[in-house]
Amino acid sequence: MDKKLITFGCSFTEFSWPTWADWMGTVYPKYINLGNGGSGNRAIFHTFMEAYEKGEIDKNTDVVIQWTSLLRHDHIPFHKDRYLGLGSVLHSGNYSQEYIDNYFNPIQSINETRHYINVVKSILDIRRINYTMFFMLDPWLSDLLGEPWHDGAFEFPKAYKRKMKKALNKLEETFSGQVVDESLSIYQATHQKESYYCWKADDEEIKVEGHPGPKTHYNYFLHKVLPFFPHLQNIIPDNTSKLLEWEVWAKMKCGEDEKFDRKPLFPSEKTRVV
Repeated sequence: MDKKLITFGCSFTEFSWPTWADWMGTVYPKYINLGNGGSGNRAIFHTFMEAYEKGEIDKNTDVVIQWTSLLRHDHIPFHKDRYLGLGSVLHSGNYSQEYIDNYFNPIQSINETRHYINVVKSILDIRRINYTMFFMLDPWLSDLLGEPWHDGAFEFPKAYKRKMKKALNKLEETFSGQVVDESLSIYQATHQKESYYCWKADDEEIKVEGHPGPKTHYNYFLHKVLPFFPHLQNIIPDNTSKLLEWEVWAKMKCGEDEKFDRKPLFPSEKTRVV
């Protein structure tokens, strides 16, 4: 098969264990994962545009975009050349209350994401490039705005929530066509029963990892993403043994640093656009 795969997203695309993208990448002779943990939709969109302008996306490319939370505020610091990937403005601890009050507007984030999606869909449709896209968590389903770690502790004023709802309705209307019908977080909540472990804070007990486990990612690729790429149906390699290795590793009840030397090899070679 003379095709390559290029993927975009946040940590639901690029993580410490194989994601749906890595399992999908085992089918292709060339696979480029441009996911970056903590990224928001601005970073995802501009990463896509940079890859497109460099000629990395053409008729021989399959594209999958995983959009993320609307509670993220990407920026590139002075003297830097890439987005920082700082996560949610409300939960990551990377943003002061002063910054949130003065610079973050969730309605702006909603509207910008709608524009990003429209532009990406237009480019890929006009160029007749195979693609699909999905959200980490559909932002219109609740007040979480697509952030699985939003605990509801921050409450937007009722009048503002009504404006947000109108903007979210427009976003949901835009998200149609070549899109997966179920977000990865909802799929995880419905299908994942096992507990996995990865991140551990200093001097704290290990907690169950909130990211989808290896098997959840694998099944999401097979049952949700793969149907948009029928040319792959009969050439998927047998990844059973690799999946088992990663399941065992991810279920070890300790932090990644403690089990790093036992980490299996990723199922596909991961490359990045330079």
